[in-house]
Amino acid sequence: MRGVTDLSVSVPRIQPRMRTRIAEGLGFLGVELDPDSNGVERGAGDAFVSPDGAAAACPVVSASDDLIIAEQVRAILNA
Repeated sequence: MRGVTDLSVSVPRIQPRMRTRIAEGLGFLGVELDPDSNGVERGAGDAFVSPDGAAAACPVVSASDDLIIAEQVRAILNA
C-alpha cells in the first residue's frame, strides 16, 4: 500500500470522543490527533485536529448538510 490520499468520515463537529475512537483504529495509516485541538467542541469553521508534523492531516470541516438538503427540496418543489 502506497498510502491513503483522502479518507472522509462523517462525524459531527461536536464529537471529539468519536473522532478519538476512529483515529485509534487508523493509527496504522499515520492518523493521530492532538488531544488539545481535538478536545475543543467546534462550532462553525474548519480546523486541523492532528498535531504539527503528523503523517496524516486530520481536518474537521464544517458541513451544512441540512442546508444542502433544504435547497434540493426547494428546487424539486419549485420545478
